[in-house]
Amino acid sequence: MNLLSCESQFRHVLTNVWLIRLWRHRLCRRIVVVFLFSSLFSIEQTVMTLKSRQQEQNFGSIDLDKILSRLCGDRELLAELVEIYREDYPPLLVVVEQAIADRNGPAVQQSGHALKGLISNFLHNKTTSLALKIEKKGRCNDWAGIEEDFGQLKTASRQLIEALDKAIAN
Repeated sequence: MNLLSCESQFRHVLTNVWLIRLWRHRLCRRIVVVFLFSSLFSIEQTVMTLKSRQQEQNFGSIDLDKILSRLCGDRELLAELVEIYREDYPPLLVVVEQAIADRNGPAVQQSGHALKGLISNFLHNKTTSLALKIEKKGRCNDWAGIEEDFGQLKTASRQLIEALDKAIAN
């Protein structure tokens, strides 16, 4: 990967609203930097990583201990990440839905990628895999079954926020 393509990816990632919000918080900058470097890996490497993890595939289950260990036990940061997710995922779902209806592959890919990034903060492999599937279908202009995949993603995203709310409340 050459420097120009890395710079281009860096700019693309920084345009995500949630990263800009995270960057404002001094404690979150390390997370943003880790995300920036992890986003330089190819989609195929991401898929291999997701497949290698041994988490439950149940929509409603999350591993709060693993999430908190990634955040150095910072529950306030977790609450902020959940709030960012709560604010940002519904509009992104609307964008994905409209892009699917318009058969706009690049828009499906971009919004699917943004959703995948939001969801991956919570180590929720099933939902992340669904967002990745939508992203890949948008990149390839593969419309077969995309509405069903999107329906599953909407359900999984809603169940993820419910599970996160329960975990934070405890």
